[in-house]
Amino acid sequence: MNGETISAADLQSELNEVTYLNEEADAFIEGLQEEVQDLKDALSEAQDSQNNPGGKIDAVSNRHARRKIQEVSEHANKALEFLSTYGLVAESLKVHTTSGKTFHIPFSDDAASEKEDTGFASAYRSFERSLCEQLSTMIAQDATSFQPNQKIKVRISGDGAKFSRTSSFVLLSYAILMPVGRYLSGIGNHTIAVVKGAEDYDTISTAFAATFQEIDGLQQLGFVAVNGVSYNIELFFSSDMKFMLTMLGLNAANSIYACPKCTVHRDCRWDVSKPESYYSTTMARTLVTNRRAFASHGRTAAVHQGSVNRPLTAIPVDHMMIDELRLFLRIFDVMLRNLIKCQSHKHSSLWHTSGAVESHLLFGNLNRVMEKLNGRR
Repeated sequence: MNGETISAADLQSELNEVTYLNEEADAFIEGLQEEVQDLKDALSEAQDSQNNPGGKIDAVSNRHARRKIQEVSEHANKALEFLSTYGLVAESLKVHTTSGKTFHIPFSDDAASEKEDTGFASAYRSFERSLCEQLSTMIAQDATSFQPNQKIKVRISGDGAKFSRTSSFVLLSYAILMPVGRYLSGIGNHTIAVVKGAEDYDTISTAFAATFQEIDGLQQLGFVAVNGVSYNIELFFSSDMKFMLTMLGLNAANSIYACPKCTVHRDCRWDVSKPESYYSTTMARTLVTNRRAFASHGRTAAVHQGSVNRPLTAIPVDHMMIDELRLFLRIFDVMLRNLIKCQSHKHSSLWHTSGAVESHLLFGNLNRVMEKLNGRR
């Protein structure tokens, strides 16, 4: 080496250093191999967890099928996370079973919490997307019931529910008014928004603002596109009296102008001398009149006619229906209470009925009710 002499001790030192480095490299490679094996085991376990351990969707009940669809949605959402690196977002997955059933599986991104934006603990999902998915499934089941030139009627409902002594929720849902839609059962009603809070104007208008904006867009557009075909839609709204007045921006049900359909004064509701068309034409409410009356709020009640807030949706007033069942149950409740009071005044010492009341089967058990009440006095 250029005339230089290297001693045996130097050679031995270099050899020892090379041997040490080689052992270090072997140990590092062995560690990498162990990590690779651990990753392979983890991948194998993940793949096993994604495999369907039970029967196929066609062979299980509807309840188990919905659970399996939820599992597929979660696995597919994880598998498609790489789309974000391309600036893409997966909205839904369309799959078919061997028997021909079609499922549109929405990913979890279409349900978003609005607590930070609205100040309420709320969540919603896209109304248009959910409607298109349900229509696609129904069309696949019975294509003859859906024609592009016919109007598909969609009922949107709202209601408040008390879940405990201290917590209440308000929900918005919709149903497709077609026989195949099973709108009279729970399966045919689909929730699109929920908020934890009181059933008042501030809560509903703030927490459901995005949903109302989407509903108004569909109301103005008048159709939805399903699998490349446009279908005309007609939106309706249904709820109890309290929720209906809130949606229309009107005052409470015991106010002077409380009718959601017309502007009749509270003292003139008894007047039946007017023709039926009088209240649906001359005295009829519209969104335009409600907005105009709200703009004059702050004056007398005769001017604003109960419009204390801006209407929350663009659905016409004649397409907003009060739940008749609740209305008649409340009327019957008041009538029965008045009947009991009337009989108690007539027979204050003896709480029993006689005569014509007993002849009605509807009040056949009223006597026993009064006897029980009399026993508590």
